[in-house]
Amino acid sequence: MIETEIVRCLQQRAIDVIGPKQNIKCINVNYDPPVNEKWWEFIYLPNNPDYEFWNDDAKTYRGMFRILLHYPQKSYGVYKPLDEIKNVASGFPKNLELYSKDGSVKVIITDTPNLTSIIEDRPQFMIGLTIKYTCFKV
Repeated sequence: MIETEIVRCLQQRAIDVIGPKQNIKCINVNYDPPVNEKWWEFIYLPNNPDYEFWNDDAKTYRGMFRILLHYPQKSYGVYKPLDEIKNVASGFPKNLELYSKDGSVKVIITDTPNLTSIIEDRPQFMIGLTIKYTCFKV
């Protein structure tokens, strides 16, 4: 399924940007978040258009990939986690092309990532980053 490759491309890019030694909850993985430590969460929100086909096999895929940073509240406030989200956003520039391992699926980042929420939920902040994409089978 193309959706599997889309998720794989987006998650792998995020892991590469965030760093593999971080606490990360990937999509559809059971995860016990750490207490009083930062951790990252990935959310996949497909929004495929209906009836947008290019030929018998080709279809347009679109959606959003959300990255949430869960960050413990400390005396330095929200600035440090905002800097971390900014660094991750820089790893997903507009027009970035990501390819499946076999090269058959191309995911294109269609817009500059948006900081979409800062939620204070003691004892942590949750900061959301939204990344819009489109995908075609190559």
